Formats: sequence, structure tokens, C-alpha cells
Amino acid sequence: VAILKDFLMVGALVIVLAGVIAGVGGVPEVVAKVNAISSGYFTVSRPGLDATFWVSSVIVTGIGAGFNTFPHLWPPILAAKSGAVLRRNNSWIAVYQLCLFIPILVGLAGILVLKPKTSGNNVLLGVAQQTLPEPLIAVIAIGGAAAAMVPAGAIAMGISLLVSHNLISVRSPKLRFRINHLMVAVAVGLALAFGLAKSDIAALLLLTYGGLTQFAPAVAFANAKKVRVHGIPIVLGIAAGTISVAVITFGGIKTGGIDSGLLSLVPNLLVFTLAEVVRRVLFKGQPPVPPEADEANDGAPVTARPVAVEGAGA
Repeated sequence: VAILKDFLMVGALVIVLAGVIAGVGGVPEVVAKVNAISSGYFTVSRPGLDATFWVSSVIVTGIGAGFNTFPHLWPPILAAKSGAVLRRNNSWIAVYQLCLFIPILVGLAGILVLKPKTSGNNVLLGVAQQTLPEPLIAVIAIGGAAAAMVPAGAIAMGISLLVSHNLISVRSPKLRFRINHLMVAVAVGLALAFGLAKSDIAALLLLTYGGLTQFAPAVAFANAKKVRVHGIPIVLGIAAGTISVAVITFGGIKTGGIDSGLLSLVPNLLVFTLAEVVRRVLFKGQPPVPPEADEANDGAPVTARPVAVEGAGA
């Protein structure tokens, strides 16, 4: 299904590109027409989208990518057979990056052929309706739906597995199974709520990148050879940072162009530091993780525990 999704998505992009070129013009023509309307579309000096915003957004994206803070990518990465498999899969990312110019060109074409008040969520199909016959629009709709549903399924499964296997320690397989289903329903329900609220795609993307950046301190501490902090302060810091991102994003709070994810790292680290200090005071001398879970003790000899065998004599 994932392979079919990839072919449908790339095919839909190529079809839309062909429609734009045939109905509006090639890249030079579209850029020249948009620039004639307003050169502001090609600058980073617009209110709210100035150089400060772009630089801080690039920093946030770099932090998130550098620390691999996308939880739905952790299972396939950790389950990879070897580093060669990861390198082969990552080599295709460059191909997808090259395809990004197609949606950008479609957005520029939308400025020329769509009404000014058209919602940003409707630009792709709107341009397709203006430049393509109806049968091809159906192909684009199917490709778009597949491109959304397949990653959404992987994300929902990743969220549920992380909660039931990592965040909540559950021994019963039946209870873990039910928690998986519950978390999938919660994740999909939240996505549906955002969709029904007509949330802007750009705002949701900013919330996603800014929110996931709050995992960076946790990943940094976890990668250390010896774990020196407890999980609860880390979780509290992540919660504080994520709430901060949501409040700034949906509350329309002015930040001077600085990305909300970068600003929210401040309350994240403050809450984490305070919680960790309190933990060390209340549980002085207690290690943050069990000795057997610490990588620093990987080379230490393991003492076998006595096991009682049913039916064995004294």
C-alpha cells in the first residue's frame, strides 16, 4: 500500500505540473506573472514572515531533524536490519525534495487563476480544476487521499505503540492491546477535530515542528552514555513546551517573528530543571534509571537471579 501511495502521489504531482504548464505557463512565465502582480511574494520581509521568522524556523527544523524527534519514524528506524537499509531508504528523501518545487509552482499558479479569498487548503484542487479535465482530477484526489491516509496510519500506530510500550508500563497483553486501540482513536479524533475546526495547514505544520522540537532535550539526554535525569521531569518539560507552542500558535500571540517552537524550549527546560532538582532533593541518592537500564553498565557482569522451578524438590 505504501509503494502504491508513493506512485500515486508522484503521479498526481506530475499531472498537476503538466496542467499548470499547459494552462498557465512554464516556471519562467508563472514567476514573471506573479512578480508583476507583487514582488512581495518572493521576499522574506513581509509582516510576520520576515528574516527573523525564517531563520528561527530553520533552526527549529534543524533541531527536530538533527535529534530525530519524529516519533512515528522511530519504529522503522529502530527495526531496520542494518545501517545499509537506513542509508538506502534515506537516499530516496532527496528525490522527494526535488518534487517540492511542484507544489510551490502550483501555489504560484493559484495566485494567477484562483480568487484572492480562496482558502490555502483548496489551492491544489482549485488549480487542478482550472487546468485539467475531470478524469485527471479524480486521479489527483485519489493520490492525495492515499498520500494522507498511509502516513496517518503509520503515525497513529507509532503514537499508540509509544504510549502503551514506553510511556505506560503495561504487562498485560490484553490491556496493552486495548490501550493501543484507545490511543489510535484519540489521535485520529484530535486530527478530525482540527480538520472540522478548519485549522490552517500552515499553523498545524508550525505546531507539529514546534511541538516535536520539544523532544530534543529528551533525545539529547537519552543519547548520553550514562543517563543522569529521570523520565518524569523530561515528560513535564515536554508537556510545558508543547502547551506553550499550542498557546502561541492558536492564541495569536505576537512573538516578534521568532518561531514558537524555539521560544517554547525556554519553559520546557525551565520546568524540566525545576522538576529534576525537586526529584534529586526528595529522592537523594536514588539513580534516575535502574542500573540494568543504563548503557554505562552494559559491560558489567550480570548476576543471575534464582528461579524457583515448580515441582522441584528441596
